[in-house]
Amino acid sequence: MTIIGATIFSNTAADDGGGLFVNGGDVLLEESTLQGNVALQSGGAVRTVAGTLSVVRSLVISNVVLGASATGGGIDNRGAATVAESTFQSNQAWRGAAIHQS
Repeated sequence: MTIIGATIFSNTAADDGGGLFVNGGDVLLEESTLQGNVALQSGGAVRTVAGTLSVVRSLVISNVVLGASATGGGIDNRGAATVAESTFQSNQAWRGAAIHQS
């Protein structure tokens, strides 16, 4: 999946991936803004399982996970990841406010 120049804003997920949930496969987020998204368990903005995540020249701002042991306020990634020239700001989580990698 390739997402370029997009705004993913003010979405809510009852479980994982407030803005985007990907179960397998490669994801490129380039020159995009992920802001104000909410998830209960993991990945306020993005939750990926397996595959490769690349975040390039993007903003990940004010995303939240609400669960008592929730992870990855901005991004929760369970595969390979590359982040370049990106800003993470004011994300909230119990563990890994900006990025949780496991």
